[in-house]
Order: sequence, then C-alpha cells, then structure tokens
Amino acid sequence: IGYLMVRFGWPRPPFILGFILGELAETYLYVSTTRYGADWLYRPKVIIILLLAIGVALYPFIQRKTLAKRGAA
Repeated sequence: IGYLMVRFGWPRPPFILGFILGELAETYLYVSTTRYGADWLYRPKVIIILLLAIGVALYPFIQRKTLAKRGAA
C-alpha cells in the first residue's frame, strides 16, 4: 500500500492516522450510540465540531470559487 501511495502521490500520514485511530474511534462511536442513542448528536459541542469539520472540508472549494469570481471580474 505504501508503494502505491508513493507512486500515485497520495499522502501517507492521513492513512497512518486513520489506520491507528480508526478502531478507537469506532469503539467510542459504538459506546456513545448504545449509551445515548442519537441524542448525543444534538449536544452543542458536537454540533460545533461537526460544523467546523464540514467548513474545513469545504474551504478549498469555496476558496477556488471566490478566486475564480475575482479573476472573471
């Protein structure tokens, strides 16, 4: 897998983090949903973290569109 990631220019640190922390995250997600159901999703801290994660993921697309608009104008 590492060779293919180097060959195609994919970043390796996110894969390593996901590989190491994935099981831990799944375990705590299971514990949260069995203990609280879906109610834990409506807590303010969870909503803020989710919105921040979505914002970080969408930021490059928004930035590209605003730069394209400035270039066209």
